[in-house]
Amino acid sequence: MAVSSDPPADLRATKARLSPRLLALAGVSGLGISADGLTVYLVKDSEPVRREVAAVVTAEAPGTPVIFQATGPLRKQWSPSRRR
Repeated sequence: MAVSSDPPADLRATKARLSPRLLALAGVSGLGISADGLTVYLVKDSEPVRREVAAVVTAEAPGTPVIFQATGPLRKQWSPSRRR
């Protein structure tokens, strides 16, 4: 049986549903998904921000694993290969 590297559809749907609320939190710089769960990128590692994120995820998508990664601020990068 082949193992897919694509994240589960439910995790992608969870990310899409939670993105507006999580990205609105001060200190959250981005979101991603991995084989381990929802990845929340932080401007800096902060326990209060972690608690806020956990509260949102627990209320909206209980049981969703959350991985935190301090990355600093992220900004959108333009790529000529991306289509609009």
